[in-house]
Formats: sequence, structure tokens, C-alpha cells
Amino acid sequence: MSPAKKMKKSDGKPKDPDAKQVVVHLSHSTDDLHAASMALKLARVLRSKGASVHLFVDLEGARVADKRVPGSLGWGPGNATLGQLYDALVEAGGKVLVCPHCAQAAGLDEANLRAGARIGTVDDIGQVLMNADIIMDY
Repeated sequence: MSPAKKMKKSDGKPKDPDAKQVVVHLSHSTDDLHAASMALKLARVLRSKGASVHLFVDLEGARVADKRVPGSLGWGPGNATLGQLYDALVEAGGKVLVCPHCAQAAGLDEANLRAGARIGTVDDIGQVLMNADIIMDY
């Protein structure tokens, strides 16, 4: 890294201000454990490689951010559970943005959000998507 580039701290992790902005869109939860597991794993890997990562959850995916939904399910033998994968992403500094309409439909509010998640506004979602260098869809 050249001396002209400065690192700044964000979410407790050093972050390059020129890091790729990645949105991983997840519209599944326990209805498709394979897709949910892959999205969470890949989001964490991208974060560990220095990307700024937003996990945008909508439709059934909003339930990944609901602490009332058991996180003990996983896809495939010997793999981490959805809860473990979610926690690893958040601990790595990933951000979780929940669709407000989908949260409402699922009965999800601030009181039952998992740590690291927030219910966004339509403007929040639009801004995150417009700032994205890469958008992945699961």
C-alpha cells in the first residue's frame, strides 16, 4: 500500500477507503438452506478479503435477521449453522440490511432483530445498491 493511501477503522476492523463495495442479496432462509448458507459464507469471505459487505435480506431472507427464528439449522453434514455463519459475518464487520416491507410482513421489528442487523428504509436500500461495485444474488 502506498503511503498516500490511508487505512481507516470501521466496525473495529482496518478498512481501505478504496475497498470494493459488495452487496450480497439473500431472499432465502430456512426455505433454502443451501442458498442461505452460501450467501452468508461468501459474504464473510469477501469481508475477510477487505471488501465492505452489506448483506441485504428480503422476502424469506429477512428471517435470517430474526432472533426468534432458530439459527441451529445448516446445510449439509458437518457445515456451520445459519446462526454461526450469520454471527461470523457480523463479527467480521459485515452489515445486515433488512427490507422494511419484508420485516413488517414477517412481524420483525427492532426488538427482535439479531445483533448487527437493522431495518432499512427504501432510501437506505437504494443508496446501498447504487454504491455497490458488485451485487451477488442468492
